[in-house]
Amino acid sequence: MPAWMRKIHVHAALAAAALAIVGAALYFTLPGNTHAWHPDAVVETAPALVHAHALDRAGRFAQDVDRAPVALAVEPAGSLYAGTVVAAYAGGNIVRVSTDGLYAVSLGNIHGRPRDVAVTSAGDVYITDAEQGLIASTRPAGFARIKKISDVAGVAVSPDGGPVYLTRVSGNFSWNDPGMLRFAHDTSGSLLRYDPHNGHIETVASDFAAPHGVALGPGGDYALVVETNTYRILRVWLKGPRTGQREVFADGLPGFATHITFNGIDRFWVSVPTARMPEIDALATHSAYRRVLLRLPNSFRPHFRLRPQGLVLAFDLDGQRIAELQGSGASPYAPVNAAAESGNWLWLASDRSSALARIALVTVLPAQTGAPPAH
Repeated sequence: MPAWMRKIHVHAALAAAALAIVGAALYFTLPGNTHAWHPDAVVETAPALVHAHALDRAGRFAQDVDRAPVALAVEPAGSLYAGTVVAAYAGGNIVRVSTDGLYAVSLGNIHGRPRDVAVTSAGDVYITDAEQGLIASTRPAGFARIKKISDVAGVAVSPDGGPVYLTRVSGNFSWNDPGMLRFAHDTSGSLLRYDPHNGHIETVASDFAAPHGVALGPGGDYALVVETNTYRILRVWLKGPRTGQREVFADGLPGFATHITFNGIDRFWVSVPTARMPEIDALATHSAYRRVLLRLPNSFRPHFRLRPQGLVLAFDLDGQRIAELQGSGASPYAPVNAAAESGNWLWLASDRSSALARIALVTVLPAQTGAPPAH
């Protein structure tokens, strides 16, 4: 073999070895995991339960109090302001809105980025902040950070002042880049429980794929956790013989769900503000490929732009869909980041609006109210 050809072979071998080393480094140094998974097919809602123009007809309230409401909670029965809505805005403002939607009072500003909000019957307000962790306002002390936990998202409280439940999106990836969080399909998320009486916090369940919203079921027997990246809702039992067990409550959601709220009796409301991304689902089974891509410099990584949509789902206590609210007109109230039921109304929050909105329940739940369907 000529000398020049031997040099080419040597250089090729060195290049191949270098690529192998780089590839191995990219593969093995990524924190967390990128295991293969199989996305569930979208479960279609029965046509009779779909309200295609519900978000188009939503009335606007609390106009221009602040911009970008991102989360809602309804003060429970027995509280001083029972039925009123507490809204958290992207800029950190926390606002109480009267039951008729005509008056709004600021409860203060957390000077951060709220993710979710919950209220106890004693009037204590708990807020999750992406960077500050868990924040609380206990009368009359005002807002104060009580637990520094990175990347917390959902919060739910026992109405009687018992434990506070939180979701932590991931232990490895930041919620600041939701597209990459979806792509990685990391499963280091967890459900946490905070005891406001002694300050203790513990992990209730782990290995979730980007859990976001959380809501307690009747009697606090279980928690529903929105597992955003798998398009499903999981039930984690907190009491009784099945304590610690989890099961699928609902799956096949038509997008990346975020918040979930309970009306205290028989219904859960789930917001689905962004649509599924076919390019992410197509790579779901290719974990090694995704792992290497995630180790590339940011400028070489794929960038995924979330696709907003107007969609809210209602479920009964058995996980059956009982309503799907859409917005298909020229100016729907969308995307909906959170939905919460108060009295005869469903309140909505959208980070693309400067107002809250509400819909009369009678127009979207005719089976429960005896009214004719409205489409």
